[in-house]
Amino acid sequence: MHTKLVLEDRDGAQIPVDFSAGPICDERERVAAEQRLVRSEQRFRSVFDNAPLGLALIDCGNRYVLVNRVMCARSGRLPSSW
Repeated sequence: MHTKLVLEDRDGAQIPVDFSAGPICDERERVAAEQRLVRSEQRFRSVFDNAPLGLALIDCGNRYVLVNRVMCARSGRLPSSW
């Protein structure tokens, strides 16, 4: 049996927990880490997309993973053509 619950602490703050046949695990740190990751990804995307320079993210196989609008404008290529 596996259940996800939301409990409240003494101050009324909600605590997401994962309940299975074992003990209840407090998932607050995991949830906080996921929220930090989302914010970090949003900051990266904003800086990458709005940079005044042409930028490209290239993987280990020399394939374009991501290009920004300036790179597309300067090369005359569409983002889908990389």
